[in-house]
Amino acid sequence: MKTINSLFLSLAALFILVACEDDTDKYYLSSLTENELIASSDAVVLTEATAKLYALSFAWTDRTLQVSDPNSKAPNVLKTIMQVSLTEDFSGTVVESTETSLSKSYTGAALNIVANSLGVAPEVATAFYFRLKGTTGNNIAPAYSNVEKVTITSYELDMRFGNILDKDAQDMGIDLFSANSNGIYTGFIGATSWMNFLFQEADGTIWRTANSNDVGSAFILTSEGTWTLWFPNPAGCYFVNFDTKAKQWTALLLPSLTVDGIDDGITMNYDRSANQWQGTFTATEAGNVAIRISGTGKQYDHTTIDSNNSISDDLAKDTPFAFNGNADGLTFGTTASDITINVPQAGDYTLTIDLSNPQQWAATITTGGSPEPTYPEYLEMQGSSSWWGNLYAKLEADKTAGTYRTVFQTTSNENFKIVEPASGTWYGCDPNDLYKLSAADGNYDIWFESEEKKSYMINVDYANLTWAPTEIKQINVYGDLNNWDLTKDLMTYDAATGIWSATCEINTIGYGFYFLLNCDPDNLNWDSTLKGTLEDGLYLTNGDGSGNIIPAETGTYLIKLDMSKMTFTMEKQ
Repeated sequence: MKTINSLFLSLAALFILVACEDDTDKYYLSSLTENELIASSDAVVLTEATAKLYALSFAWTDRTLQVSDPNSKAPNVLKTIMQVSLTEDFSGTVVESTETSLSKSYTGAALNIVANSLGVAPEVATAFYFRLKGTTGNNIAPAYSNVEKVTITSYELDMRFGNILDKDAQDMGIDLFSANSNGIYTGFIGATSWMNFLFQEADGTIWRTANSNDVGSAFILTSEGTWTLWFPNPAGCYFVNFDTKAKQWTALLLPSLTVDGIDDGITMNYDRSANQWQGTFTATEAGNVAIRISGTGKQYDHTTIDSNNSISDDLAKDTPFAFNGNADGLTFGTTASDITINVPQAGDYTLTIDLSNPQQWAATITTGGSPEPTYPEYLEMQGSSSWWGNLYAKLEADKTAGTYRTVFQTTSNENFKIVEPASGTWYGCDPNDLYKLSAADGNYDIWFESEEKKSYMINVDYANLTWAPTEIKQINVYGDLNNWDLTKDLMTYDAATGIWSATCEINTIGYGFYFLLNCDPDNLNWDSTLKGTLEDGLYLTNGDGSGNIIPAETGTYLIKLDMSKMTFTMEKQ
């Protein structure tokens, strides 16, 4: 194993003349020369068991272009390419990849794909040669790093498995299975709303979608181009079928599972991160229980594309589905059959339908009722599809589990939804209740009806799927500057600009100050405060802990607070 030491880069004095609008101002751009490439090992044995682990890494020096004029910046024209060949002079077949950082790590699977692309026989130790190729323009000869030799022993490709990559071609840890190695892969995926992804076979072939202008393109597969694949709007559990021979894929949404055969019934909930359905039930006696698992799904394929060439929920076809087989080896189809589970004794149990292993789906029961609920680390408040990207706020967890809040500045009549980022679930409001959150089809955008700019506290109860806005009508600059007096240094609000302001005499710095929201002197509540710094902005706290704002010096200050950006300024008068 080699140790990656400090690397040094020498730049040649090759100059490119760049003229500005004024011909008398001339700047000179330095080009790169070769730099040092270092590998983490000179011999690697790949195995299928360790395919997802990192097997080989490279590092090299910073090749940032330098400009002779310190007040100018070089254009971002450097392109770095990793080259791999079986010949030291790179005269044969070369596998290339574009790099954007100063290191590269190959998993065993990725390195095995490189070996397969170069036609290497598996289980045979073979010399591979690696180098960097750098270019700064079409009219400049490329520079090359030193060559690193690594002996690699690859393994036989298993074409039964394909894996899901994210939009940046990084492995998401989700596999699909082709029992007959015939290019048809199936499995269950916990998808977020409109999740973008790619599909990769074991030989390295990456499947994408065709150009979006083509009819039904969202479900047509191609190994060319740059478009990613994407799921429909509803987040949840999908059974997918990738047919690389027919170059099409389909997605069947399982919105719910019905389990028959258990007394008093059972409600199954889907855990996207674990790719499991779970539900609790009470058994009154020991013995075998025959259950049937079924439901009605929504089938999406190339026929569910509307006139705008978008995936349409309205065109998705109602499709029955069911599980059969046995508890240790479930199969998936359209007709349910009995699946036997064994209850060892009377008591509370959790039934789990585990779909995470594409080669073996299983139904298991474990002792115990419903576990303590878990909640997301945070929620998001985003503009709805018609206002994509125009509105964003992060809702931080409050003191009570499952509750979240943020402060927000309206600009006009706002439309938005509450997003659970881990699952990609978008919650609008129930059509019959503005303050009830709903992820069901046909939900409405949440909105503020206000022509004026106003400041609000937004509270979300995720456990009960409700939300509530509270207008911020008072903000105190509160601290040692006014001896913690709630009657002093109240900020005024400018509805035209959306800015809060106050002129404050700071004669004592002490512990500093913070912004106190909607505090009633007769009913003190310290749970709504803004703290932070001029440099990093403000954050919403629970009225405790550090984070007070410490002025640099005493004096008279005009303090302005911008709730839309969570920033403030202090202008000494």
